[in-house]
Amino acid sequence: MKSNLLVSNQNKYAMQASLMKLYAQYGYRQVSIPACEPLATISELEKQYPSRTQVKFMDQSGEIFYLQDDPTVSVMKMLRLSSATNIEQKICYYAPTYKWGHRQLNEETQIGVETFGKDTLLHDLEIIVLAVKSLRLFTDKVMLDIGDVSFLETLLESMPFNSEQIQAIVKALPSKNMMTLKELELFQNIKSQDWDLLASLFKLFGPTEIVLENAKQLIDQITFKDEQLQVKLDTILNQIRDRSAFLKAYDLLEYTQLDFTLKPELKYYNGLVLKGFIKNCPSEVLNGGRYDQLSTEFGKANCAAGFALTLDLLMNYTEVKKMTRKNSLLLLETELSAKGIKYAEYYRQKGFEVNLRTYETEKEAIDLASKENFEKVILFGERSAKVIDIRKDNVQKMPYSTFDQYLTITDANKSIH
Repeated sequence: MKSNLLVSNQNKYAMQASLMKLYAQYGYRQVSIPACEPLATISELEKQYPSRTQVKFMDQSGEIFYLQDDPTVSVMKMLRLSSATNIEQKICYYAPTYKWGHRQLNEETQIGVETFGKDTLLHDLEIIVLAVKSLRLFTDKVMLDIGDVSFLETLLESMPFNSEQIQAIVKALPSKNMMTLKELELFQNIKSQDWDLLASLFKLFGPTEIVLENAKQLIDQITFKDEQLQVKLDTILNQIRDRSAFLKAYDLLEYTQLDFTLKPELKYYNGLVLKGFIKNCPSEVLNGGRYDQLSTEFGKANCAAGFALTLDLLMNYTEVKKMTRKNSLLLLETELSAKGIKYAEYYRQKGFEVNLRTYETEKEAIDLASKENFEKVILFGERSAKVIDIRKDNVQKMPYSTFDQYLTITDANKSIH
């Protein structure tokens, strides 16, 4: 189970606030994800690929429920109830998820985005951009691996291997180690030119332009029984080239690489697939991609894409950056007075976050404000008020007649900046 330490939760909230602010800038709106749902509402696609880690329980009436393990499916269920047939939606969420693992219940906090609409290029591009920017909020040592399920599946279909061999290839791809296949009886009679195809496939990861060129060379090596497969592969490569050109416009291409060997764990992905990594973390902290098939199953035939971040991993391998609480005031008095209450209520009515407390020393007051990331501190004395701007390291001391005028100016500007 996750830690319930106060500092841990405060850090997690700070990360959530930073990410939600980023998503809001791109027009995403937050929704609430249910902690559990009736097993009867599980989708047909989920039934085809049952989860071995899903946590189920029975209520007093005998109905079976499962704890939240995939917020994307919950979002799709919400959209199914939407009255619109063709939807353009941008959704973000913050949700705990639960899975069985190593004979215990594991809880992880996920934060993610989902976008639905018609423009495939735009949606894929925005998801990639937000994935990189999400990780870079906490560290510059990031890498986003970008794959394409459709490209990989079409490529394997075009190669001279049977279904059993393809399954073994897919199983070996994550390790990038082709040598494990040579030990299998299935591959004992493979021709040398077919091993060359496999060797080229297992090398399809790295810098975008190099991988695109290598992928094109691999396609040229294949003898296609169905020309439509070659057309499909060429089309996907051209789409990725177009997308990469736009990533350059965002100045984010250096934080991404192509990896056509990626095969997602979740079976409903059908195109773009993402895995995000940060320095020193042994596993990915971000997963995502396209899932048009899932969207169609829930009655919304649209482009659907998204990703989820595991906040617990991010917290363990990055430092949470301090965020100044904008429009926040720490009002301090040596003893509680009607005057302090009056000023505190005045600021609250104007939309400021106000914390009224008592203090003993000025150093104690400043340390408190810095620790809790307040923007400004106002110390009320007997005849004057002292305003300390923590960010600008600026101090103003003024009699109450001047301070009252200061409040008037603040009110006019709707801010104390």
